[in-house]
Amino acid sequence: MLWFLNKKLYTIIVSFFLLTFLVIPLQALGQKYLSFVADLPLPPGFVEEVDASLSFNKLEGRIVEAKARGNSSKNAVVSFYNTTLPRLGWKKYNTSGALNSWLRAGEVLEIVSKEKNNILIVKFSITPK
Repeated sequence: MLWFLNKKLYTIIVSFFLLTFLVIPLQALGQKYLSFVADLPLPPGFVEEVDASLSFNKLEGRIVEAKARGNSSKNAVVSFYNTTLPRLGWKKYNTSGALNSWLRAGEVLEIVSKEKNNILIVKFSITPK
């Protein structure tokens, strides 16, 4: 009986540690996210302009606008989001006019960029579809 309890306790402890280390959030690994969108990561080296962000909810859904800036190329940012967003459930929606347009759960995410003084400024907007 004692052997069975030890085996069960061992299994619980090992499972706990495996789950803990396999489910470490990206934030713990240094990944930064937009403050108003908990699961929308920033590209490496980008910083959110919190004062330029807003978020509110309507009956039709939420509206979020945010800005970030960093020292990177537009192509690197496009590549980052083309790799990252599908893993978070976003699907390519429409690429006309925006750096990237994505759709998830009735929301449209548009990512637009412009360069100013060798700094890339990226604007994010989430609106109901």
